[in-house]
Amino acid sequence: VDYAGQLVRALKTAGIQAWGWGYVYGANPQGEAAAAVRAVVELDLDGFVVDAESEWKKPGMGKKAAQYMTLLRKGVGPDLPVGLSSYRWPSYHREFPFSEFLEECDFAMPQVYWLQAHNPTAQLERCLREYAALEVKKPIFPTGACYREHSWQPTAGEIAEFLHACKSLGLQGCNFWEWANA
Repeated sequence: VDYAGQLVRALKTAGIQAWGWGYVYGANPQGEAAAAVRAVVELDLDGFVVDAESEWKKPGMGKKAAQYMTLLRKGVGPDLPVGLSSYRWPSYHREFPFSEFLEECDFAMPQVYWLQAHNPTAQLERCLREYAALEVKKPIFPTGACYREHSWQPTAGEIAEFLHACKSLGLQGCNFWEWANA
């Protein structure tokens, strides 16, 4: 059963955009890009978010990131919004190919998860400073923490604080991972 197609059609019928999200590993940039393009085209998606994390921190992954992003952008076209979901603090992940990914993206969605802490505003502010210092500057739509892990979970007040911080810092929007635990 094609649940994805059914969901996309239902969302679009209700006037809601349907976006794709894909975690990429980098072992096969051509295949991963082709799979993403196929999903975008077959489902008629309104945008796509690339989730790239630890697998891309190995030596030589910058070239593979550029290859993946070039093929993705070529396949989905210049008008489809594409974003990068990855680390909140580039300074902790200097080996990650931020520039290669962001070059073909329209925006960044750093994962501002204040896991084991309770300071969403401070972490968001640091994230914005570090992304502003990157070679490729893009609009930021941060992803806040809305999940449980071990004995930690954000409080309702922290989620409200994160939303208020996004607004007061002039961001155009934000999102959360993961609503199933909200």
